[in-house]
Amino acid sequence: MSDVEDTGTAIVKAGADAKVANPGRAAGRGIGVRRAGPPGEARDGGPVGWPATAQYAIALVERRRSRSRRLMGWFALVVLLPTLLTAGYTFLVATPRYTSDFEFTYQTYKGPSSLATGLVQSVTGTAQNNLVDLGAIVYEYLRSSTLADKLDKELDLRRHFASHDIDWMSRLDDDSSREGFLDYFRSRVQLSQGLGGYIKVEVDAFDPAFAQTLAKAIVAAADAMVDDLTARARQNEVKFAEAELGRQEDRVRKARAAMTQFQNRQGDQDPSRAANQLGTIVGTIEGQLSDARGQFANAAGSLAPNSPIIVQLKAKIAALEGQLKAEQNRLASDRPGPGGTATPYSQVLDDYQGLQLEQEFAKNAYMAAQQGLVVARADAATKQNYLVDFIPPDLPQHPSYAFPAEATATVFLASLLVFAFGSLVLGAARDQMMG
Repeated sequence: MSDVEDTGTAIVKAGADAKVANPGRAAGRGIGVRRAGPPGEARDGGPVGWPATAQYAIALVERRRSRSRRLMGWFALVVLLPTLLTAGYTFLVATPRYTSDFEFTYQTYKGPSSLATGLVQSVTGTAQNNLVDLGAIVYEYLRSSTLADKLDKELDLRRHFASHDIDWMSRLDDDSSREGFLDYFRSRVQLSQGLGGYIKVEVDAFDPAFAQTLAKAIVAAADAMVDDLTARARQNEVKFAEAELGRQEDRVRKARAAMTQFQNRQGDQDPSRAANQLGTIVGTIEGQLSDARGQFANAAGSLAPNSPIIVQLKAKIAALEGQLKAEQNRLASDRPGPGGTATPYSQVLDDYQGLQLEQEFAKNAYMAAQQGLVVARADAATKQNYLVDFIPPDLPQHPSYAFPAEATATVFLASLLVFAFGSLVLGAARDQMMG
């Protein structure tokens, strides 16, 4: 019950006692005594219950004092003690912390493509789109034990964070395990990933220069990790291009060897040229034969069949026809080959043209393989994925964590809210039980 209700109850009980002590005046005038005299005296001939009223008032005052003392005790325990401990720690004990923050994102470089690079990438598989969320990979890498161990080897993080110049609540344990070191590292490297794909990192240390150095080392390590993601693909692309160039070199050598063997076997460096010459000869003979036949037709109309001119023209026409037939047979019939065998000239030309096409294709493929190797090596030497720290790590000038005044005020307000809420809950529960 509340203090007001307790007071009313005490007054009611005191009035009841007064009625019992002076029933006559209580019946005539009601309860109570208008003017109290010394103890034991009576007014209007009857005793008054003044000692009982005083006892209840004293009990009420004692109850209020006891409740106030309990309330002040809880206030000191819940509010004052945490505030004083926080103030003492932050003002007198805590080592200042310095924060170097930076923000970065990642980019992907895509060089100019060509037919050769497209062929190489289609075979090696590097032409496929990168479906991996690179931002998520970088985020997890910054929280990994791999990065923590790498930075520990480079900067000796354990020695810095376990220094006895740091207060005992903030420093790393000298005999901390690998898991404990990782948890401590994560508490000093705070990450937040933005919607635009960028990542914000806040690095806490107990020295401003070391905080900046650690932040720069994190950027360099993350950049190297991103570059290594595509290093294997680029190396495989170079290996494939080198193997492809070797295959095309063998093809060119085989094509040249086959052409040389064919020419030596046929005894002719260029059968197509010889065929063109034979065709020219056939065409010339056909022209001469046509002229002779025209002359014979003109002379036959005016000269006797046995005239010398007619006989000469007939002999010339017969000779040209024989020569034309011989040359035509030379093109179409078999020609002597190695070992006395005969090969049709058309077959010789067909084999020669096939060897020419193979040699030309091998040459073009070899040139494409050379270009592909040059491009693959250029891609391997160029970073395709890299980080861009558009807000580089800064050098902190002032402590950025646990300001004494701010920390003390925060703890005081939080403790006060907890105390007020607890008092309301306990008061409501007590009233419910007594009601």
